[in-house]
Amino acid sequence: MSLLLLSLNRRTWIVYGSAFLLFVFLAPNLSEFYLFVPQLRSARFFNKHPDVQPSREKIESFLAAWPGQYIAPFGYRPDGFGTYHSPRIEFGRFEDLIDVSTPHSVDEKVIEMQKNPERALILPYHADEYCRTNERAESHFLEVLLLFPHIGRIVHSDYAREPICRYMDDHYRMLVEPRPETFWYGIWVPNSTAQR
Repeated sequence: MSLLLLSLNRRTWIVYGSAFLLFVFLAPNLSEFYLFVPQLRSARFFNKHPDVQPSREKIESFLAAWPGQYIAPFGYRPDGFGTYHSPRIEFGRFEDLIDVSTPHSVDEKVIEMQKNPERALILPYHADEYCRTNERAESHFLEVLLLFPHIGRIVHSDYAREPICRYMDDHYRMLVEPRPETFWYGIWVPNSTAQR
């Protein structure tokens, strides 16, 4: 009823219509852009310093450390910006850990590794941190996404993604240690393979 009454006054309708567009469409979408700031900074850096970006030859020589196929459960971005695509790398149903926060999606990540036990893993430096939830970062993420302060407190301190790291710890061993020369990615091979 109030909108009907407001629609009779042209000036008020313009103000309310503009506020609706701002708070329902523009502001939430702009908050999404904030989440991509690290990628935008990386793109800007590589535009200014193209010689720093890893060459395809360097990436391929890193991948040559293992003769078989790979799984990249946490993604593979050697330049820190875009996903590197290769027919040898399987990313699984979920890109990186996007949408991997429920028991079902975590189980799917583990099943992807179980179904391909002969594949090695490409993991980033300190991969175990991907399995733990950073409460402060999650709270900040919600504040940006919802444009409202997050005042909730943590009720459950368990980590939903922990089964992924537990499976990797039990079934894989490190072959190539993450370091600057490998773009801070390492290679973990199945425990069933012969020691080199």
